[in-house]
Amino acid sequence: MGKGPSTSYNQPGYSQRHRLVSLVRGPASNWTCIRCRGPAEQWATLHGFSGSDPEDYVSLCTACHGIYDKQGVPLSMEQRAAISRGRRAASARRGHH
Repeated sequence: MGKGPSTSYNQPGYSQRHRLVSLVRGPASNWTCIRCRGPAEQWATLHGFSGSDPEDYVSLCTACHGIYDKQGVPLSMEQRAAISRGRRAASARRGHH
C-alpha cells in the first residue's frame, strides 16, 4: 500500500512529466528551494495538482522535498506568494495571460 504523494512515481507518465518540467523551466538546480531558500535540487509536484502542467511544480532541496512529501508540511503565506509569482512569471514567458 502506498503512502501519500511520495508514491506518485508509480503513476503512468511520472518520468515524462518531470522531464517536461525540466525542459520548460530548466533544471531545479537553477532555482532556489522555496522552503529553506538554499539551492534546489529537485522538482516536486504541488500537492493537490495533477503535475500535467510544468507550473504544477516547485523547486526544493532534497531534504525539504522529503519533508514536503512525508509530512505534507503546509507552505507559509510567503512561500505560497513565491509560488504564485513564479507561476505568473512562467506563464508570461510562455505568452499566457
